[in-house]
Amino acid sequence: RPLHEIRTDGEGPLAIRMRANISQSTGEDWKGTEISLFSGSPNSAGTLPQIQPEYLDIRQSAPAFGRRAPGAANTMMMKAMADDTVCMEESAAAPMLAMGMMSQAAAAVDQGETSTEYKLPGKRDVLKGGEGTVADVQVLSVPAEYRIAAVPSQDPSAYLVAVVKPADLPLGSAVEAAVYYKNSYAGRIWLDPEYEKDETEITLGREERVFVGHKELRRKTSTTLLKGQKVVEYSFETSLRNETGKDIEMLVRDRVPVSSNKEIEVDVLETSGAERIAENGLLTWRIKLAAGESKTLNTAYKVSRPKDKEIVKRY
Repeated sequence: RPLHEIRTDGEGPLAIRMRANISQSTGEDWKGTEISLFSGSPNSAGTLPQIQPEYLDIRQSAPAFGRRAPGAANTMMMKAMADDTVCMEESAAAPMLAMGMMSQAAAAVDQGETSTEYKLPGKRDVLKGGEGTVADVQVLSVPAEYRIAAVPSQDPSAYLVAVVKPADLPLGSAVEAAVYYKNSYAGRIWLDPEYEKDETEITLGREERVFVGHKELRRKTSTTLLKGQKVVEYSFETSLRNETGKDIEMLVRDRVPVSSNKEIEVDVLETSGAERIAENGLLTWRIKLAAGESKTLNTAYKVSRPKDKEIVKRY
C-alpha cells in the first residue's frame, strides 16, 4: 500500500517521500527476503477550498407525478451522509506516519517501458498477520514557490500554499499524503498533479497569524413595476490582517454569480480591483500586506429577475 509524505520548512524545495507499507497473508513468515515493488495505480484535513462558479437559472416547477414521496429526500440525504462517514472513517483509520525523519536508504529504480521497478535495499522480514513493514521507495526534491491564500466566502482562514510545476510531480495519479510543516504534523491532503495545468497548488496548512473575515453588509430588495422585475442588491466585505511580523503577499479568491438564463440579469457593482473572469464570475486579488497592516475588500452586485419566478443556483 503506497504512503506519501510532504515535508517543508516553508522556504526551500518540498521533500516528497514515497513510501510503501508491505504486508502479506500467506500464512507463513518471510525472513530475510529481497523485495521489489512495481508501479501501478496508487490510491483531507485543512485544505484550501476550490472556488467554483455560481450560475443562476429560473426554477422549473416539477409536475405532481414527478415528486418524491414525503421523506424520500431525507432518506437519500441520510444515506449519502452515512456513505461520507464511512469514507471519512476509512481515511482516518490509515496508520499515522512517524513524526521524525527516517534515514532509510531509498530503493534502486529500474524504469521499464510499461512499469517501474523499485528494488528495496538489503533484506527484510515481513511477518504473517502483522501490520507489515514500512519501506522508503523514493524521495523527490520539488522546487516550490510559497504564497498565502484564502477563500473568505467559504472559509474564514488563510492557508500556506506551495505552488509547483506538475511536471515535477511524477506521481501518475492523485494520492493522499501526510504533510509535515517544520517537522510538525499538519494533516493529510489529496495531492493531485493536475498535469493539464501550468501549476499545482499544495495546501500545507492554516496560517494562524493572518486573520480573515467575511460578512454580508446589505441585501436590498426592490420591484420595478414597469418591467415586472424583482431586483436584489447584495454587498459583502472581506477583511484581512497580517500579524506574521513580516511583509506578505496574499492571493484572495471569491466570486460573483453568472446568469445562465436570459430572464436573469447580473450587474457587477464593485470588486475592489479584482481580476474577474466574465465567463464564470471568479474573482482574484493579489494583495501585498505589510507587517501589522489591515485591508478591506468590497464586492457588490445586483440580480434582476421576473418577480413571479424563483432563482435556483448551480455550481
